[in-house]
Amino acid sequence: MTIDELERDPHGVFRRYRRQFPFIKRADGTALVLRNSDVQQLFTDPRTRQSENELFELRGIQEAPCSIVQIFNGHLEWI
Repeated sequence: MTIDELERDPHGVFRRYRRQFPFIKRADGTALVLRNSDVQQLFTDPRTRQSENELFELRGIQEAPCSIVQIFNGHLEWI
């Protein structure tokens, strides 16, 4: 899938692929997990790495300054 396709209609892309695949891979190699249940499973599996948490831990921050971090267009948004 191209990045342009995803940026033009992200909801349509997710809706179209979610029924058939647990994740899709963008042209730049980034994997996007499509189903909420799969995302939750990955977040709680100790075998996976959570890079957004590691970023804080590497800087000595034990508690995040917010409850949810969203990545949107390559920028962090604090909610």
